[in-house]
Amino acid sequence: MKKLVIVKSGCREFGNELLNHMSVYACGLELGARVINHSGFGYTGLWRLAHTLYARMVSVLYSSSVLLAWRAPIYLPPTKNLAEKLSSQKILHLYGWLFRNPAGLEKYRKELLLAFTPAFIQQELADSIHPQKGKTLIGVHIRQKNFTGFESGEFLVSPIRTLRIVEEHIQHNSIDPKNVAMLIVSDLPIAPDIFARYPVYVVQGNTEKNLFLLSRASVIVGTNTTFSNMAAWFGNVPHVVVDNEPLDWEYYKNKVGYFENKYATFAY
Repeated sequence: MKKLVIVKSGCREFGNELLNHMSVYACGLELGARVINHSGFGYTGLWRLAHTLYARMVSVLYSSSVLLAWRAPIYLPPTKNLAEKLSSQKILHLYGWLFRNPAGLEKYRKELLLAFTPAFIQQELADSIHPQKGKTLIGVHIRQKNFTGFESGEFLVSPIRTLRIVEEHIQHNSIDPKNVAMLIVSDLPIAPDIFARYPVYVVQGNTEKNLFLLSRASVIVGTNTTFSNMAAWFGNVPHVVVDNEPLDWEYYKNKVGYFENKYATFAY
């Protein structure tokens, strides 16, 4: 195989696009194939229409080399081998947002960090968290807008409930509360009095900069999203998935680096 072309991902959010692209990129490293991203992520207006027409044209002209991952995860090499009829293709055209490659993300971690960490914002990240230097920095991701397809809000956890989980984490890990600072990322404003007990740095929006800013924390206590999970992966720190039900703290015991969290269901 010579090329892997991401034709259309259908991702609406940065965390999903990042995980999808990285999984394919790791597959390319494993197979010695060049990865080209034509997903159209972020396109709007006429650009989005043009990309839709392009994606349809490719699917018709190269139907024998199309691999779909819309409704269920497709695991790529080295996590799982491709079907023989696909592995013999010189170019593979990928459609969907559910390409996954946990073994590839682990095996090629060094290469992926180099390829996907945006160097141009490194100094800005360092400047943002410098005032909290010397403290235990806890990253908090709070999703407040409903997910598409989950309008009832069953995956959302309130800022107040999230604070309680953060304090449970502090207690279970014997962290001195006086030495804690929090980096909070949310898609909507947070009432300032909720986290008033701690030094906090709050940023808004599920953006590229904020994901990598969050990755500088010692742990990510966050919503069940690929955004939280990718921040944890880049920081090589645990992702404690918040929930409205009591957390399984025994499961998180002695977890010090990134791991495949069974409660991070949106990532896997």
